[in-house]
Amino acid sequence: MNTIRLAKETDIEPIKKLYQETILSVNIKDYTFEQVDLWAKRGVDNNVWLHRINEEYFIVCEIENQLVGFCSLKPGGYLNTLFVHKKFQGQGIAKALLLNIEQHAQEVGSEEISADVSLTANGFFLKNGYIDLGQQTVCIGIPMINSKMIKQLKK
Repeated sequence: MNTIRLAKETDIEPIKKLYQETILSVNIKDYTFEQVDLWAKRGVDNNVWLHRINEEYFIVCEIENQLVGFCSLKPGGYLNTLFVHKKFQGQGIAKALLLNIEQHAQEVGSEEISADVSLTANGFFLKNGYIDLGQQTVCIGIPMINSKMIKQLKK
């Protein structure tokens, strides 16, 4: 059984590891090695994660005390992160995290959630009611393509 809870400072190391390993092993199917390498390196700074944990609604999912996924929502309804461990893909973890985030967004009065979604996660978000507003090029040291998406929340 999985447990979803708020992230803590002691989660930073497993969050960093999951983030980097997921990008390098799962997102490599849609991006070049250079792109995933630079993207993964963006997750090495502990201060970035500490800031997110303190300033965002940041949740983690655990199975038998192992961190298997995480998700965070910035104030204002921007979905900042959603990652699931490479060995736990397709088991409903991302959906459970996303539903928790959406419920929280509604509770704090957000009318929609927006996200910049990787090509890898595009289909997942479409299946969960997000509307693809089109592809965009972002620069992480080199250009890479993702999609701008939104979902209107029920009132």
